[in-house]
Amino acid sequence: MNREEMREALRRDGVPDELYELGALDGGSRTGDGWDFLEERDHAWVVGRVERGRREVLERFDTEDEACRFFHDRLVRMWTPRVPAPETPEEEERGRRITEEAVRRFKDSMKAREE
Repeated sequence: MNREEMREALRRDGVPDELYELGALDGGSRTGDGWDFLEERDHAWVVGRVERGRREVLERFDTEDEACRFFHDRLVRMWTPRVPAPETPEEEERGRRITEEAVRRFKDSMKAREE
């Protein structure tokens, strides 16, 4: 995987462009805090994070492919929403009973106010 392929994959996976920079591919001009970067540095590929104005290298890789795969997995894990596990039939039934009881109590309290 190269950076262009990774950017396409990140976009498909719903990771906003504002959350990362891909070195020279992006011009290396992002400002502010709270984003990740992948860049070639000293004949290696580095993945890091910018926080409070500091660029901190988190990992180094020998190849662009290794760095891109790590970077992609990191961002997808960190930034895509987690889908909750579906409820079991028992959990659905419990939720239905709780809702029905709350509605019944509300109706009873409204009737009591009318009397």
